[in-house]
Amino acid sequence: MEKMTVQEAYEKAVNGVIDQGGFSYDVGLCLYRDDCGKKCAIGHIIPDSLYCAELEGNTVSEICVRTVLKRLIEGLDARAAALFRKIQTIHDEMAQEVHILDVRKKLEIFRGRCIDAGKAHHLDTFRISEVSITEG
Repeated sequence: MEKMTVQEAYEKAVNGVIDQGGFSYDVGLCLYRDDCGKKCAIGHIIPDSLYCAELEGNTVSEICVRTVLKRLIEGLDARAAALFRKIQTIHDEMAQEVHILDVRKKLEIFRGRCIDAGKAHHLDTFRISEVSITEG
């Protein structure tokens, strides 16, 4: 399995959520994979061959998730891990946001916050800005 760069993993995580038109969660719990086939941002980085149910309930900060991500992302240091934890937090916050009912609006906010996170980590955000938002 060829490793992704931090840039490639960032784009895959953010654009994956936007492309699927929504968030992966169930009754207040965000999921790497949900029963409808949706994935959270970090879930888009993790291929089915490396996914296991034991990852659920663990954040990027947990050793089991970090171990999987280290197999997938070249140069996953503490700074890059902090970026992916931030993206995970943004996903989880937007998935559980109850004051905004319009999924498209949630996805626009998600994208904007992820672009800010990417810029703070000196990543190119052009491919994030160009993705069309559709509700899935």
